[in-house]
Amino acid sequence: MFLAIPSYGLANRLRTLASAKVMADALDKDLRLVWIAHRDLPHTRWLDLFEPSSEIVELPMSRLRHWFWLKPWSSRLAGAHRLHALGGLPFDNKAAHELLHTFTTHENTPFACADRLQTKPCSIHAECSVPIDPRWKHVSLRGQFNYKLVDMDDAEYLRRMRAFYLSLRPRAAVDAMVDVLTPEFGTDTIGVHFRQTDNRHSFYEGLIPTTSYFGLIDRALDERPSARLFVAADTRASREAARQRYGARVLKHPTDVPDADSGLSNRYSTVGQRAALADMIALSRTSFIVGTRFSSFTYVAAVLGGVPLVEAGMEMTPNPLT
Repeated sequence: MFLAIPSYGLANRLRTLASAKVMADALDKDLRLVWIAHRDLPHTRWLDLFEPSSEIVELPMSRLRHWFWLKPWSSRLAGAHRLHALGGLPFDNKAAHELLHTFTTHENTPFACADRLQTKPCSIHAECSVPIDPRWKHVSLRGQFNYKLVDMDDAEYLRRMRAFYLSLRPRAAVDAMVDVLTPEFGTDTIGVHFRQTDNRHSFYEGLIPTTSYFGLIDRALDERPSARLFVAADTRASREAARQRYGARVLKHPTDVPDADSGLSNRYSTVGQRAALADMIALSRTSFIVGTRFSSFTYVAAVLGGVPLVEAGMEMTPNPLT
């Protein structure tokens, strides 16, 4: 069995789950999902967002059962059937990359790799390469990043990650939101992902200023003079700033109307998570993305759609442990 225990926000959970699925398939193990509804997603379950699938089997457990079931199973006393936990267990407050002795990021990409007792770049698509002993019967992966098997080809890893994302079937409510967002998408639509709330901790200098995004948008428009802009943002002010600068190029967004459901902008509500997933899918259907450095939301959308991207915030000093 390969147990996936993703954490933090929606996109972080998606890429850790995708990593676990890629590893499970490569190791010929059955995948099981432990989805803990707390922190960034306190009220949202996996099946609130996606249709049931034989590929993703969720283990329904209470928080208490998580601890009492997984803790003894991961003990060395469990013998040959021990659960080998990469990144710890629920409530250990550690993710896989935090258990490594060294960790680094490249200057021009959020993706980096670290191996225990050694730091080296080894993948442009994963933060960490994970060594797994083929003799292990049960493995779990906990965290919020892209994790790759050490011996898997980088291009193959990316191909499998995208195939997993494409295999997911969003709930009908999410599809309906996507239909509202995308009817005016033409052959050249630039997707923009503003992140202006919790991303303040990704840089020593604080939030990425809107001017950083605007500079990249301007250059993208120089190459695509007739392009429209689809703006996914975690604040209404960001989208309004884009509309003031680019006018009618900015496509309408349902959260901008005066009587919009406030839950659509609440990242802690289920309807807010569905709206976020719809934004992500819409971004994946654009032809070019101006995204946010260190934001998994940008990267999952780009991988899902196979869309080229540039990152706002490149000029700022990165926190190497982000």
